[in-house]
Amino acid sequence: MLACLVGLHWVLLQAFAWTGMIVRYSRDFGVRRAIVMTFDGEHPCPLCLAIKAGRATEKERSEQQFVSGVHLEAVLAPAALAVGHAAPGRSHPSFALRAAARSLSPPKPRPRAAS
Repeated sequence: MLACLVGLHWVLLQAFAWTGMIVRYSRDFGVRRAIVMTFDGEHPCPLCLAIKAGRATEKERSEQQFVSGVHLEAVLAPAALAVGHAAPGRSHPSFALRAAARSLSPPKPRPRAAS
């Protein structure tokens, strides 16, 4: 699942396509010319075109989900920093963080999980 999430399946498919292209082109043009033709971008095979279309579709879908997906609101409570004098026996002042209570209510209607 992690491999699909990071796009490893496209890398494996592309490696498979390149291997097939080198084998196919080397029959007619020799190994050196086959390698050049495989990676020059001017001679894509049908699998390479399908991979390119699949990656573009996946990218569009992920961008649409990002734009229209769940919107997270980050609200930070204001914090007050109180600095006191050094306690007896200590060489540094004591710091205390206090956060004010959040006064905002949740949005109405409440967000639902995306399905």
